Amino acid sequence: MTDAIDSILAIDHGSVSTKVALLDLVEGRYRFVTQVEALTQADDPRTSLLAAVEATQRKAGRRLLENDRLLTPECTNGSGVDAVVVTTSAGSPLRVLLAGIVPEASNAAIHRVVARVPAQVAGTLGIDDLRRHGGLKGASEFLNQLPIDVILFAGGSDGTSADSLVQVARAIAAVKTDGEEPALVYAGNKDALPDIADILSSRVTMHTVPNIEPGRGRYNLQPACEELYQAYIQRDGALGAVCRSMMPLERTTLLAEAKGTGISTRFIALWSQVDTLVADVGSHTSSVFSVISGEYSATVKPGIGIGVGAHAALQSIGIAKVLSWLSPAVSEDLVLDLVMNKSLRPNTVPSTADDVLIEMALTREILAMISPPARTFGMIVISGGVAARLQNQGLVALAVLDALQPRAPVRLAIDDLSLLGRLGALATIHPEAAGQVLVEDALCPLGTAISVAGRAKEGEVAVIAKVQYASGGHIEVHVPFGGIEVVPLARAGNARLVLQPARTLQIGNAPPGKSQTMEVTGGSVGVIIDARGRPLELPLSPDKRGEKLEEWLRALSPV
Repeated sequence: MTDAIDSILAIDHGSVSTKVALLDLVEGRYRFVTQVEALTQADDPRTSLLAAVEATQRKAGRRLLENDRLLTPECTNGSGVDAVVVTTSAGSPLRVLLAGIVPEASNAAIHRVVARVPAQVAGTLGIDDLRRHGGLKGASEFLNQLPIDVILFAGGSDGTSADSLVQVARAIAAVKTDGEEPALVYAGNKDALPDIADILSSRVTMHTVPNIEPGRGRYNLQPACEELYQAYIQRDGALGAVCRSMMPLERTTLLAEAKGTGISTRFIALWSQVDTLVADVGSHTSSVFSVISGEYSATVKPGIGIGVGAHAALQSIGIAKVLSWLSPAVSEDLVLDLVMNKSLRPNTVPSTADDVLIEMALTREILAMISPPARTFGMIVISGGVAARLQNQGLVALAVLDALQPRAPVRLAIDDLSLLGRLGALATIHPEAAGQVLVEDALCPLGTAISVAGRAKEGEVAVIAKVQYASGGHIEVHVPFGGIEVVPLARAGNARLVLQPARTLQIGNAPPGKSQTMEVTGGSVGVIIDARGRPLELPLSPDKRGEKLEEWLRALSPV
């Protein structure tokens, strides 16, 4: 199929907006052409999709629809497209019952599977739960009251006793529901499977995948994650029906947006050859995807975001942490008002400077909450609403440094077109096209950030940076401890840095006081030298803290 694909329509059906991007072959390489965004109508996805595609037709000057169906393949006159990819994040979280061996202390793997997908734990059913509910009958009554989309049944290393799993299977089989039975994904002890299947196969639709923990400390989470992603897509019947009515199935790929972003994250790590973190702070869901030493991981947090999920995020984080990133002049009431307004009207954009700073403060704390320690990453990419809307990209870079506090030199980029999820979906049918658009158009480099760890006296010189530009010329910069300095270096620019930290400070894994020489690349912000120390400590005095926050904002804001 890939040989026949020259043009692609990439659609993202989000909780707030529906985006349609046109990708095409331009001078022998796949490139982003244009994008249109329309408000999502949650109860009528067809109207949202049609409005966005019609607007794309007008903007691109290219006929894409005929009788409300997408024209495929591309015609000789340039109308239509060869393929369609659709991602969605508009659905509510998948409601998962964890069954088998479920306490996190004894089966962390089952909880890690749910954390990797847009899902939430609706309940648990293990041996302890059976006892608590008074046996099979009580457990059956409990399960019958739970809203469940899918059962994830796991536990026990291969070759261990199956007795406890069999008892749980009998409890599931005893449940009598009035509605449709939830699907069941079995990802446990393979030696227990014959008994489990004998008990459950006539009661539920079973999907069997390899054990998520076949041996103690050995994990195989991805097959179970794939089944939950499939259940998430299948549950959204309305979107699937719309896709079938508007698009030829043989030329359409439908994926959960988070799954697509995970695929793109792995590609970025391969392309950049460094440990990579991708953070997506959306309206209703916030996610982080990482590749460390070749190992992929993900955390998806439904209900937490800077739009619909803003109120839930603030409740989880606490208003004190958000206020710590704001001037003392910004009141608690102003923060609460903005957060409530964003939750009720997620498509609104910040209208004042304070609104922007409040949104960025909430973004910092969401990033800090969902992300692993960032000190080892060589590439950090930010996606989601903030990356797409905020014109001052220096503020995005500052939020990343504040929230993640990387210690090693790191390249920063944003996905300002919100393409990563869709390009991951495209990679499943045409990796070459996905890779070319990702590198050429989707990743907008902010530059390179170099952080200084340790403590020193405020205002003393923390690091001396000698910059030799590849294009010619050089400068020397003295950065005081507690400050940030931006060295200009454009997107296509390269430079060699010689960095001499003070004797109590270190850069990366080098000993304190040891100089470092490195090649760096530029971006829309430049080379950021962060001499605020690690861990980052905000002044305790509100007035002093406000002054430092203002100083850091000026350093990362264009003049």
